[in-house]
Amino acid sequence: MVTHTIEELHELFKSGELDVKEYYKELFEEAKKQQERLNAFVTITEEEAYKAIEAPMTDDLLSHIPYVLKDNYNTKGIKTTASSKMLADYVPVFNAHVVDLLNQHGVGLVGKASMDELVQTNQHLLVQYITLGIQDVFPVVHQEDLQHLLQVVLFHSH
Repeated sequence: MVTHTIEELHELFKSGELDVKEYYKELFEEAKKQQERLNAFVTITEEEAYKAIEAPMTDDLLSHIPYVLKDNYNTKGIKTTASSKMLADYVPVFNAHVVDLLNQHGVGLVGKASMDELVQTNQHLLVQYITLGIQDVFPVVHQEDLQHLLQVVLFHSH
């Protein structure tokens, strides 16, 4: 998938050189492919993104620009877990203020990104690794990804 700056993507969408719906289709195909490999999302919000881009394209620089939120921002009607099992079924009835501001610009939410549980530090993850085992802390598919994540945690915990 070709990457663009926000400015480039906005101009491509506005000029019609790049079809917004086709771009999002390709974007979600790639997101799902990478999700299987990395488990980077708590929630992929394909339906919500397509609803957002139904609105007409505007001159606003962020109009129809895709983005990803960490899973600790409340998103009305979309699961918000802070990557915690304790909040696994929490669906807020309101948006975080920043989400409302972004929505006013006509952006498309691609998904909610995985993160340290409840925004805890790497040391917290290291303790979880020692007590629970790395598979419980990092639900990642490939062994090399697990090894890399452990190296990152150990390196950043000093």
